[in-house]
Amino acid sequence: MYDTYLESIQKAILIFPFIWILLTVPIFAFQYHRLGALSVWRIIIISSFTLYLLTLLFLIVFPLPTAQKIQQLITTHARRVNLNPLELAHNLKLVYQNYEIYGWRSVITDSRFFEPVFNVIMMIPFGVYLRYYFKKSFSSIVVLAFMLSMFFEVTQLTGNFGMFARSYRLFDVDDILTNTFGAIIGFILTPIFRLVLPNLDQIDDKTKVKSNEISFLRRTTAFIIDFVIFTLIALMLPFDHAILKVITSIIITWTIPTFIASKYVKKTIGMRIVSFGFVNQNEGQKLTISQILVRQLLGVGGNIFIISSLLVSLLPNTNGALVGWFQIGLNLILFGLPTLYVVVDISALIFKKDHQLWFEKLSKTILVADAKISQSSNPKPPQEFKM
Repeated sequence: MYDTYLESIQKAILIFPFIWILLTVPIFAFQYHRLGALSVWRIIIISSFTLYLLTLLFLIVFPLPTAQKIQQLITTHARRVNLNPLELAHNLKLVYQNYEIYGWRSVITDSRFFEPVFNVIMMIPFGVYLRYYFKKSFSSIVVLAFMLSMFFEVTQLTGNFGMFARSYRLFDVDDILTNTFGAIIGFILTPIFRLVLPNLDQIDDKTKVKSNEISFLRRTTAFIIDFVIFTLIALMLPFDHAILKVITSIIITWTIPTFIASKYVKKTIGMRIVSFGFVNQNEGQKLTISQILVRQLLGVGGNIFIISSLLVSLLPNTNGALVGWFQIGLNLILFGLPTLYVVVDISALIFKKDHQLWFEKLSKTILVADAKISQSSNPKPPQEFKM
């Protein structure tokens, strides 16, 4: 029996990465878009809660019966429902009687003992999660635990909602009672867990502070999104000339979107997704066209052009042979040194959050988070920007 439990848990762990990508990642992406920051601890909790619920489901559903097993259950008219809540007490009494005769070994190997105990244990985390993370009341936890347990029992009663000709496990009211009791124990034990778990309110306060900051990760995420768009556009353009493709894609990706944004806060698609933009470093003043072009076209586009030119110049020529050493040295001087400067400039963001890149200094622009903009009380422009 214990091997069956372990097998179900192993299956849940194997399928969890796919469920995490399909269900959990979109939640994190939405939160990151809305707040511009994520708490690592909240990611851990939500991910572990998803794995926990998936494990519960697998413990209820697996192992699946064979066709012969289902036919045997149909032929023998095996019992499908137990609605007697006193059956648990009767079974435990029999277990105790066996204990007096045969000792503890008879208890831990008796399904009438370990199945209800397991039902209680497996729902304790449910009560802890609901009280600690979701901040549910006692009555809410009781109702939700009852509903979850009822869902499991109905799943069993209907043969996984019609997947099989009949149920292959017993719909047992005792399971509902023990599951609900387990969640209640989890509610009671939550204060003990809080002694070692982080305070969520303090974590949220730190996350709010982070949402006002433009971290290196946030900038990188926006750039990656924009770069994917840039690459797709470059691949779709009908031009044969590589440089013309690059320049056109840069204009479409990093320049045009900024002209259709707010007059005060400019954003690319990537910036919009992770909730920040760039503004005039002179508070309350609109960005000029020259500032936008210097920052986006000369700055961002220039960085990409310099790095890509270096990479292209070092590729094999059309004859399949590498370019000569003189040409390689020349390319390193023309593109290698500027590339090194760009890399060092960008790397400085890792160690200094308020570092301005060369094109930001030249264009006199700074980045500002949407969360900071929404907190603004500057009447000009209303609810748009204030440093």
